[in-house]
Amino acid sequence: MKVRAKADFYGSIKMDKDETREIENDPVISDLLKMGLIEILDEQEGGESDESERN
Repeated sequence: MKVRAKADFYGSIKMDKDETREIENDPVISDLLKMGLIEILDEQEGGESDESERN
């Protein structure tokens, strides 16, 4: 799943604020979600964002 860091954190996974990364479903992910350190990004077919079309 693709996630984005809401803050800098380190441990078994290290990410900087606003970094996005593809991470396998890991027990650590649910803990990071509960603490509000990451958010899950919607994955789209083809891997490209439609944001430019919306503006």
